[in-house]
Amino acid sequence: MMAPILFSLLVPLLMGLILVLLFWPNQRSLTSHLVIKIFFAIGIGLGVFSCFFFIWLLIFGPASSGLIPSLIALLILMAAILIYRIRKLNHFPALEISSDSFPKPKFHRILAILFFAALAFGLASFTFTSIKKPHGDWDAWAIWNLRARFLFRGGDQWTTAFSGLLEKSRPDYPLLIPGTIAGLWTSIGNDTVLIPVLLSMLFTLATVGLTVSSLYVLRGKSQAYLAGLILVGTPFLITHGASQYADVPVGFFFLATLVLLTLQDKLSKNNNNLLVLAGITAGLSAWTKNEGLIFIAAIAISRFITIARVNGLKFYLRQMLAFGLGVAPTLIILIYFKTRLAPRNYLISQGLETTLHKLMDVSRHLQVWNAFARQMTDFGGWAVSIPLLLIFYILLSGIRIEQREKLSTLASLITVGLMILAYALTFVVTPFDISWQLGTSLSRLLLQLWPSLIFVYFLIARTIEQAVAENESRAAEFCPP
Repeated sequence: MMAPILFSLLVPLLMGLILVLLFWPNQRSLTSHLVIKIFFAIGIGLGVFSCFFFIWLLIFGPASSGLIPSLIALLILMAAILIYRIRKLNHFPALEISSDSFPKPKFHRILAILFFAALAFGLASFTFTSIKKPHGDWDAWAIWNLRARFLFRGGDQWTTAFSGLLEKSRPDYPLLIPGTIAGLWTSIGNDTVLIPVLLSMLFTLATVGLTVSSLYVLRGKSQAYLAGLILVGTPFLITHGASQYADVPVGFFFLATLVLLTLQDKLSKNNNNLLVLAGITAGLSAWTKNEGLIFIAAIAISRFITIARVNGLKFYLRQMLAFGLGVAPTLIILIYFKTRLAPRNYLISQGLETTLHKLMDVSRHLQVWNAFARQMTDFGGWAVSIPLLLIFYILLSGIRIEQREKLSTLASLITVGLMILAYALTFVVTPFDISWQLGTSLSRLLLQLWPSLIFVYFLIARTIEQAVAENESRAAEFCPP
């Protein structure tokens, strides 16, 4: 059983890696920064596979006989395009994204050991939870895996997965997770519980791995391992990842988009390849959960506030065009799904007048923001308040932002702020009991943004390497040899 499962996963992961390699600019070789490319490829590959499977269902229905050959043919075509590009260029440009040049103190080895030990413990905890609850928690079997089984077992009636009779299972939710699971089940001909478990594990590992590898490239080893320690040491991330919900996957795509935009702003202004990749990951976030649509809008607004103000409207529009090229394919699929198959979202169905009345109710706003304040201090399941510790750490270490990253870092902060504001307004207008809604979903929504917040936080905080180098420089001034 394991061999077919691993092969079915290998094909979309290779598709994702080739896609990343096709758009990755300014590399001396295909293997440069390979680790970060692999973590991008995990999410992108699975997301593209989900879109492919949905289109397959629309065209061919639930027939599975030609799915694997079609995927292999697509993989070969993508590989051929990559080989052609390599031969046409004959070489890769010399510009590289590199980490800081400060001396690396020896204690980064200690941080590395601590990180990998915490990662091993996190994987053990994830595995134990998955064995205990192989079908995941409530939303997994009531929404995501239920929808996947409709797509896999429904035959010619697979579209009944979106029936309004299943209102409590949120039939309007996007299909990245159900589509990926059903596509992999179709590939192996068996709806084994191992597929959603492995899918959840891949997204959880990719979230931690992308955070560490991107900060390793941008800020150095110690900053990367500290961020990894905090993420993998966040109990809620591991337990919720094992619950097979869609919050960790959508959080991965939020993080991937912000990382790509940060890397883009370190490159030549004439090369927009990473903007296209960022558009792909942003589009896939919308194909994962409805919150992804808010995220795309937040990216456009935050980049307008920062990039357009400094570099001009034409430059901003040129960047947004490249970003839009990446978003467009998934957005077209999502629009088709929302307009032709899915019922109306519960927020829209309550009517404009009711929504406006709730927005004017000050007591609802106060209730929501009080809940946010409590959750932000207690977030993550730590024995102590990790947000408060992070505030203390940055007060101790200080702030230092690389010149070429100031605009993208500010844009990322604005994006996260806009997302929090949008989430708060969603709670204000909810048609359900507001206390119940806050109690059941606020921590999950904050978890979606947690990896992105950690990434931006360690972009802003001064690195240990920088602090050591600056202290040594001061010491040399006072005690010359």
